[in-house]
Amino acid sequence: METNWISIILAGLVPTIMGYLWYGPVLGKQWIETTGKTEDWYREQGNMPMIMGVSLILLIMLAFGLDALIQTTHGNHFMHLSDEITGTHNTFGHGALHGAMYSAFFLIPCFVINGMFERRGPKN
Repeated sequence: METNWISIILAGLVPTIMGYLWYGPVLGKQWIETTGKTEDWYREQGNMPMIMGVSLILLIMLAFGLDALIQTTHGNHFMHLSDEITGTHNTFGHGALHGAMYSAFFLIPCFVINGMFERRGPKN
């Protein structure tokens, strides 16, 4: 299987567009009310173009991670790379590699995106 970069980029754009619509014109005012903050506070606290750009990059990373997960379970060209790093598939190192990959491609992008839109810093 080959990586289809157009579909990965589209997979990053779709949640960006859906999030803009959902938290903007559709339910934006209700969402802001539930946070206890004001629209002005959100405008002052963040650089929205930077937040959207970083979010898009992280969503593309997430889509690439999902593609890699599918290819590792349904293809074998990533298995060869994994074997070179860890030696075999039944070791602690192999499990640690998967844990690191899932963290980098799934957990970290989700936490960072949520934190940026809620205007939380790394310590909050």
